[in-house]
Amino acid sequence: MEIFNTHRLTQKQRFNAAVVVGAVASIVIGIATGYIRILIGTTTGFDFSFVSIGAGYAIAYVLRKVGRGVQVKFSILGGILGFIAVSISNVLAFGFPLSFILNVSAHLNVWLNLFSGNLNTVLMLVYQVAAIYIAYTQSRIV
Repeated sequence: MEIFNTHRLTQKQRFNAAVVVGAVASIVIGIATGYIRILIGTTTGFDFSFVSIGAGYAIAYVLRKVGRGVQVKFSILGGILGFIAVSISNVLAFGFPLSFILNVSAHLNVWLNLFSGNLNTVLMLVYQVAAIYIAYTQSRIV
């Protein structure tokens, strides 16, 4: 049961645990964020991409608690996992079914749509870049 006692783990073991737990958390948070955006979108008629910032904080919190790392690799991991969560959220919010979260072409289609230049998509992109930045900066103990 030493895997759950994070105070006895070495630095490499904590990073490996952060990768595994962070990847699962990123997928779960991305799915939850996508469905929250769908729920708010059907209720109000607007896409609520601001929820992505909360996803960035949630991923950073998980990585800080599990990894307890001070190295830059924890920040890089947070940025990558933040991007994955935001991308999954976008795929679901753009109307793709849950089975499409593993479809690379769906992710590319959504990201290309975000760069279309529409004011709404620019604001969505700003919120999502902010979420990735928050996950990057808050993922390690400084």
